Amino acid sequence: MYRSLLLIPLAVLLAACAAGGPEVPDTLQLQRDAARAYQAQQWKQAEEGYARLVVLMPKEPMLWFRLGNVYAHTNQPDKAIAAYREAVIRDPGMKKAWHNMSVMSLRKTTHLFIEMIKHLEPDDPLYAKSVATAEALIRVMKQRQESTEVLQSMAPTVPEPRPEAPSHVEEDPE
Repeated sequence: MYRSLLLIPLAVLLAACAAGGPEVPDTLQLQRDAARAYQAQQWKQAEEGYARLVVLMPKEPMLWFRLGNVYAHTNQPDKAIAAYREAVIRDPGMKKAWHNMSVMSLRKTTHLFIEMIKHLEPDDPLYAKSVATAEALIRVMKQRQESTEVLQSMAPTVPEPRPEAPSHVEEDPE
């Protein structure tokens, strides 16, 4: 009798599976599709793919990192910063995620200072400090851009990674 009662839930479960229960997504194919869209800079499709993947595989830091890059490329700094944060929570050693999160935060801070200045009167005590801070941030961003351009001009001397090998080194949002 006791054995029969145990078999009932198992039979119900097997029947549900045979009846075509909830469809399990092919995560490998989703990863391929998202990566293909990412490489082609089809940001809308890449965003949809990676957003779906982080729900299906939330512990994978590289998926969060790629989603952050997509948000950075589509000028969504808050979402980019949040996605990079999720990546570093899962892998605190992910240097590129820390770097990109810092760059996006710096961009956002620069933008906030510029916006604040627009709403301040020139005689406001915060005006001069805010202008000085905004100018300093802009200089930092410009120096960073110039450094990146110099490094990119040197790129031909650096060997290209083999395309078949998965790479955990991603480009930086500019």
